[in-house]
Amino acid sequence: MLLELSLTAIGSSLISTLVTSAYFKKIISKHEICPVYNIFTRAALEIRWKTIDKTDLAIAFLDVDKLKQANQFYGQADCNNRLAKALSVLRGSERFEISGRFYYGDEVVIIAPVKDIMKPVKRVQDALKANGLSATIAITRYNPEHKSLTDAVKPANKIVENLKAENIRGIVYSDIYELIAEVVEISKI
Repeated sequence: MLLELSLTAIGSSLISTLVTSAYFKKIISKHEICPVYNIFTRAALEIRWKTIDKTDLAIAFLDVDKLKQANQFYGQADCNNRLAKALSVLRGSERFEISGRFYYGDEVVIIAPVKDIMKPVKRVQDALKANGLSATIAITRYNPEHKSLTDAVKPANKIVENLKAENIRGIVYSDIYELIAEVVEISKI
């Protein structure tokens, strides 16, 4: 009798664990792709960050310029569609890990090898321009002292914040020497 109760308790516990595990997998997979922009969410990128090879990695932090004004001009639904269309150039690219809605819904992180980082950045910048939007983008080399994705993104985020504080928008800025020539446009708005 005691053995039956113990086996029943173990079985119930195992079933409970399996149900809980399946529930969390469902929640994680549900929130892996942003339903508006159809790119990886921050949560999904945080999970991938733990397993990707960080050798010679660059991080691009993209902040859409004047999103509030764009929402007012185009309407929020149209503006979201324009942004989703622009970000669609990143989909299907297994070589790049992308996060949408990284902080406030208008910021995207692109992580790629240093030698490849300008390809997705340029594609996104061109697609934004074709859709009547622009972004300020900073690219930094990954610092191995930064263990979390949040810490790794902070230097590029800080550069974007500083540029926008100076009212400089619509540029690609890089602190990686080889990419300085790739600065596209500087405008005071």
